[in-house]
Amino acid sequence: MRRNYWSLIVGLVVLASFQTTVAAEKTLSLPKTVTIAISESDDTCYNYAISEIERLLGRVDINATARTSLKSDKTWHAQILLSKSSSIANTHLTGIEADGYTIKITKNGIALRAKEPKGILNGVYRLSEMMGYLFLYPGEEGEWPPLEGPESLALGTLTESPRFPHHGIFNGAGSIEWLEFYAKLRLNTYCNPIEKDVATRLGLRAEQGGHLLDELYSRDEFEAHPEMFRMAQPDDFFGKRTSDFNLCVSSPYAKQLIQKNALPRLLEKQKEGYYAWHAWPEDLPANGWCYCPVCRSLSPGDQATIAMNMLAEVIRENNIPMRVPMLAYHDTMAPGTKIKPWKELFLLFAPRKRCYGHAIDDPTCSKNIEFFADLIAWEKALAHTDDAHTFEYYLDRVLFRGLYPFLPDIILRDAEVYEEHGIQTHLALQVGTAFVPKLTM
Repeated sequence: MRRNYWSLIVGLVVLASFQTTVAAEKTLSLPKTVTIAISESDDTCYNYAISEIERLLGRVDINATARTSLKSDKTWHAQILLSKSSSIANTHLTGIEADGYTIKITKNGIALRAKEPKGILNGVYRLSEMMGYLFLYPGEEGEWPPLEGPESLALGTLTESPRFPHHGIFNGAGSIEWLEFYAKLRLNTYCNPIEKDVATRLGLRAEQGGHLLDELYSRDEFEAHPEMFRMAQPDDFFGKRTSDFNLCVSSPYAKQLIQKNALPRLLEKQKEGYYAWHAWPEDLPANGWCYCPVCRSLSPGDQATIAMNMLAEVIRENNIPMRVPMLAYHDTMAPGTKIKPWKELFLLFAPRKRCYGHAIDDPTCSKNIEFFADLIAWEKALAHTDDAHTFEYYLDRVLFRGLYPFLPDIILRDAEVYEEHGIQTHLALQVGTAFVPKLTM
């Protein structure tokens, strides 16, 4: 069940466009010795893909030797040839997006072609599944080769392209084996600490962070600068300042302190290769914002936007090539109406309280009607930015009390809706300890 569920995440959420032509009743059986024709390249992900196909072929007793014999061009190639004299004509890449690929199977061998090195790596794992491999869980013990050798492959061309340019896991398990497992599932985005060389090798765009806004100011400042902390009640209802939860976003000193402390963090994350650093407000369903005379007219969405704009300003003024997520979550589920987000921001749509018995746009679900309306509103509010993310909870074992619910129809319809409404990065939160099943004989 676990492997089937992950396959659904990949098959229904990640890969959307399938164009397959197969020659009837004609198949290819790989011999015990093959040559892998490759292009000369120093690209880490491409070379890892070649080492992976050599390794996976070796596990089914096929001796594969790579040799540099293909001309380099603006696309990426790898060919498994039955003999040194074999040749395979290039396939076209029309309709291939991002890290999609084509797998062409002929009587002379197999050709993989892609626009990106990650596409070749994805094609390697897809081809392995076509040969009979099962990628069940992390590590070599969770990588099951076909019991009776590689299956025969139907002649023809398989084309697969992702529904979303980026797709992956937020949080998850950070071991090398788990990261390699995510790559086998053709994921290309990972949000958690990850070493730059590992991300490059596996073709994973790296993001990092969480509810970290409060790390950019110290609550020890309260005695000297109470004005930078939120007013828990309006001034005509006692107007008491408190150092709990979120800050007063209209405080000039708060802005100065946050930006001062954010700069070294952002520069550090840039150096480590991260695409985005997440510094969300507090994880509260309500009542964590400021009611001072300035802030009280601003909704939680507006106040959160001001806070994220502070970080966007640091990025812009210091020419840091990173992005800042604007978290739609709990009381910021709906966008504000008074403060315009800077273009360095992107949507992170996190509908944790939605109904998972219905698709996000199901008109018969009274709860999801509201979340779908919020998605439309954010689409309009951030129309001047790009790379809107989801932060879905299909794999949240805390939300689902230790279970992974079986939601193929919901996931597929959600993916269609998110694609229609500008989502470019589809992420699922994995939380609650991703475990490896223990096998007993």
